[in-house]
Amino acid sequence: MNLWRNLYLAERPRHVPLGWDWIVARVALCFKPRPHSSSLLRDARRVLATEDEFASLDDACLRLRLAEFRVLFRLNRDAPHERILALSAVREAAFRARGERAYLTQVAGALGLLSGCIVEMATGEGKTLTASLAAILEGWRGKGCHVVTSNDYLAARDAELMTPLYDFCGVSVGVVSQDCPREERMAGYACDVTYLTSKEATADFLRDRMAMGGCSTLIGALSATLAGTPVPELLQRGLASAIVDEADSVLCDGGSTPLIISGEPGEARTDIYLAASDLADVMELGRDYRLNLAFREVQLTDQGRATVFAAVAEAGSAFRSRNRACEVVLQALEARHFFHASVQYVVHDGKVVIVDEATGRPMPDHEWRDGIHQAVSAKEGLAVQAPRVTCAQATFQEFFLRYTRLSGMTGTAWEARTEFLQFYGLFVSRIPTNKPCLRRESRRRVWALGEEKVRDVIAETRRMREDGRPVLIGTRSIEGSESIARALSGVALPHEVLNAVLHEREADIVAMAGRGGAVTVATNMAGRGTDIKLDADAAGHGLHVILTERHASTRVDRQLRGRCARQGDPGTTADIISLEDSLFELVPRKALAALGMILTRRFGQWLAWRLAAWCQWSGDRKAFRQRKQLLKSCKEFDLLISYAGNKR
Repeated sequence: MNLWRNLYLAERPRHVPLGWDWIVARVALCFKPRPHSSSLLRDARRVLATEDEFASLDDACLRLRLAEFRVLFRLNRDAPHERILALSAVREAAFRARGERAYLTQVAGALGLLSGCIVEMATGEGKTLTASLAAILEGWRGKGCHVVTSNDYLAARDAELMTPLYDFCGVSVGVVSQDCPREERMAGYACDVTYLTSKEATADFLRDRMAMGGCSTLIGALSATLAGTPVPELLQRGLASAIVDEADSVLCDGGSTPLIISGEPGEARTDIYLAASDLADVMELGRDYRLNLAFREVQLTDQGRATVFAAVAEAGSAFRSRNRACEVVLQALEARHFFHASVQYVVHDGKVVIVDEATGRPMPDHEWRDGIHQAVSAKEGLAVQAPRVTCAQATFQEFFLRYTRLSGMTGTAWEARTEFLQFYGLFVSRIPTNKPCLRRESRRRVWALGEEKVRDVIAETRRMREDGRPVLIGTRSIEGSESIARALSGVALPHEVLNAVLHEREADIVAMAGRGGAVTVATNMAGRGTDIKLDADAAGHGLHVILTERHASTRVDRQLRGRCARQGDPGTTADIISLEDSLFELVPRKALAALGMILTRRFGQWLAWRLAAWCQWSGDRKAFRQRKQLLKSCKEFDLLISYAGNKR
């Protein structure tokens, strides 16, 4: 039955509205029930009102009541009032199994997930327990619930933390990570609740489709069954329910990124990339090519084409043709101007490792497509590997649309509410904090030069450290974190650095970041899923967060600010940036120079911050349009799967 259901979901077309037309206005907005935060909080109070009914039971009786609820959910006979009672029973079970009694806001968040929406909960509000409350009720249905996390470490950690609660409620829990063999993967997917990453879920779905071969369609599977051909055993048992943590990062920022199942490298020649890299070194900007910074494009001039054609005639077999030569030379020029070490990638063990710009994490299993990865390797003087053969590919947007029940949670969803509605048909509900937020902004300053910014950051850090406060300095890139670290070392300020190069010590660095007087320099902390715990010396003052550069997305900046002032703790933030930051790269140089002359005045500071806000708004809008155009280019939302074996 699970096989036929999985095939049906793979075959079923999905319609996602991509414009604010009358269909969206009348159907999505008017007729689809929208779970407001007020209604979620009202239902959450009903859950808390039944607390005494289950608190008076002993463990045996409580387990019996939980088993009764499990039967109701398995038969899909759960009425709204029974869902309230079931969530109250699970809340009591969480207190007995883990000593944690869910807050009103956490219960409201769980109700939002069960209602099928994107829940915005501030950083540090306990999203791990919130997801577990909803996952238990979904797991009771017997069809499997996937809890999608940011990385394998968080998946294993959250599953281990919540295993006592799942065992108390009679729910089996499994973990699927990158290193799991096939048998463990099948066992993990067979559990009621499965913790995994979006990459593993999508890749295993593609592997199942590839393993089925000619049975990858519903008609093909029926024909094979009638003919007596056994249907291959699948890893997954269907796509029933998914709860996505850091939903804005997975569904929006990374939603249009294709996941590719690759085979062994082909027989394509790699010397062409080396020859193109050597040719790009001698070409001059303005004479041979032009840059379009807004669209990150390189265009060859007539002189540049003549240079390439002359190189083709001289090199002979190094280039196959003129058109191919122009293509790889453009890739080599893009690698020089738009792909920088310690920003988009790092070099590790003689290989180019991509760095996620939103989280600062390395992605060793990812490669840029269309020859860009080979061009970057040639630029760095590394061994160039031939591009791998694509066996199957799909974007995360296409994959997550195949879940029957989809929901998510994140600390920064409101800015992407339009995209969630248009791409996935999901509303965003904002859950208030459990305790009043005491975060305040201490100061904001824009400097003309980067050196002035660094000096101000050091002075701010020294002042906070003298007061015994821990300091978190957020940077946008690895290069920025290392630059700040060198400046701190120059003035003998002890500190720790957390970036893609030193990510192995992440748990230890974060554990010490909350000590009084501790200084931590880190790349973007969005999606890390780890809390900075304050010690007794720092609890009275709170963590101080310094933003040294605005990110292209406002959501990433809000994630970084959310590292302080959690659960009623005090905390402050400071924005110290400069006009030399990459955020202002699209602003004309003359305009920045004129603005730098009046930065000492209040009007100049106000104008600079308005310009920074416009640059961020422009970056967010541009990224949204690119993702929207990608979906529009697909006539049907079906997986693009190509079989290399069939082509041979």
